[in-house]
Amino acid sequence: LKAGLSHSPESLTGKRRYIFFSFPHIGIDSHGNIGNIARHGQHKISHACGAIAAALQVFKESGVEEHIGSPGGHDPEDPEFSILKQNLARRVIKEGRSSKELDLVELTNIAEREISQELEVLVSRAVDPKDADYAVITGVQIHNTGMDFDGEEPNLEFVAPTTVAVVVNGERMDIDLPKLPAATPRQVRVLTGRQTDPTSKHMCVSTGTSTLSSVDIQALSRMTSLPKGNLTKQRSDAFQLLLDASETTR
Repeated sequence: LKAGLSHSPESLTGKRRYIFFSFPHIGIDSHGNIGNIARHGQHKISHACGAIAAALQVFKESGVEEHIGSPGGHDPEDPEFSILKQNLARRVIKEGRSSKELDLVELTNIAEREISQELEVLVSRAVDPKDADYAVITGVQIHNTGMDFDGEEPNLEFVAPTTVAVVVNGERMDIDLPKLPAATPRQVRVLTGRQTDPTSKHMCVSTGTSTLSSVDIQALSRMTSLPKGNLTKQRSDAFQLLLDASETTR
């Protein structure tokens, strides 16, 4: 972590500024099936998070206790998955849960709490608040795709935030993000710098306390050389018209 932080540019005040993100992810398809995600270039539905789903299956088959292991120990042939299982198993037991009551949503939330705690520890050891200001943003990333990525249903991405905090001059302030009003489309354009491009077709709609913003949807439209590229462009154009209409009615 320190190696990456050392590459950060300094601000005009001489301080460095960091943003730390942590998002375990989960798929929920357009029919509401948990764990399903459509991926570009794949014709079959796949799963997210595959590693957490695999850990859940292992816990269901053999229980949680068997996978606690010793701190620092891991399977050298599969280090990432073995460490993930150990950390999740210890967290499940710490929270007094049993493998029988676990499902993918619950284990994803447990993973979020474990990963967020680990991130806070790493940041506290790697960042000197006298030298840097930073933000910590954690939550769960939700992929809400259609049954076919290149089909007519929109593919949406959401983040359910759990921690949003800033540390400036050593003082921490936690922000209750859901209580803040959503940024307007104009504010989002200002924040992303898109207001300087009069030809931009960036899409952004605000509803309630949420803001739906496109992530370079035009890039998908330009992939006409790929299978179903024309259909992708048609779907993107139709989705853009819907969002533009919603923004116009505000």
